[in-house]
Amino acid sequence: MNPIDISQIADEFFVTRVHLMRTFKKETGTIINEAITSKRLEEACHLLKNSNLHITEIALMVGFNNSQYFSKLFNETFAATPKTYRKNGRK
Repeated sequence: MNPIDISQIADEFFVTRVHLMRTFKKETGTIINEAITSKRLEEACHLLKNSNLHITEIALMVGFNNSQYFSKLFNETFAATPKTYRKNGRK
């Protein structure tokens, strides 16, 4: 839900931002921002299936400041709008 600052994460591990990003990419094969977004979308899927929260509330809860951007990214990732995903996930 809170903004994630890669510099703050790096500080927690006593490394530079660049080192953190490079090491994360080397170890996981993905960039850290993509991993953060993926985790946010994963949590959104869980909330869509298991709550009656409004889609805008879910977008904000998982860290997206713009519900339209959230819906666009969700659709690009899962080939379904959050509304459709919720409807199909509850069958």
